[in-house]
Amino acid sequence: VIAICATNDGEEQLFLTYSNDGGASWSSAIDVTTHNGNADIDNIGMACENDIAYIVWRDNFLNGVDDTVWLSIFNFGSGFFIDQDINVSPNLILQGGDADDGVSVSVDDNYLAIMYHADNLGSTAEQLRINLSSDLGQTFLGDQKVGLYDNSNQNHDTDGGCVIVEDGLVALAWRDNRTGQDEVYATVGNMNTGIFSPD
Repeated sequence: VIAICATNDGEEQLFLTYSNDGGASWSSAIDVTTHNGNADIDNIGMACENDIAYIVWRDNFLNGVDDTVWLSIFNFGSGFFIDQDINVSPNLILQGGDADDGVSVSVDDNYLAIMYHADNLGSTAEQLRINLSSDLGQTFLGDQKVGLYDNSNQNHDTDGGCVIVEDGLVALAWRDNRTGQDEVYATVGNMNTGIFSPD
């Protein structure tokens, strides 16, 4: 059993605690990120497989203002991190964007998908972005926009995204207002290529 929580003494910090006896006893709180105390953390998410936890969040560690998305990988069988503070939104930074609202993560076999919302990419309207890994977070294809809406010029705004990975495919669902009102859309992509079907 593993649990994550954010504590707030002005700026949220992110911790985990775990149990290897079905919840009868628990570890002391462990810092998920080295950013604790140096950034404000929001929108946490976690997926687990084979005693490994993949924990994602957004924070403003890089410049104190704009949020980026991070990943830490923790082995709660051994009690050690496999990796910490992997930046999974580098293209967002290059394009001057800001991670906003929800993050979501899913894992299956060797496949790991991380989804998040972002704004300031042409307008303040949010777009949905995803980064995909076929080796459990060792390498990533690079974060990219998903969906056929136009948040940049027509201010179509996305909300409520979610992601799931299964058998080498990744499915996303979200809502956007491209027709003038919010409706729900979905797409399916290939984990190895990052190519998605039409919404």
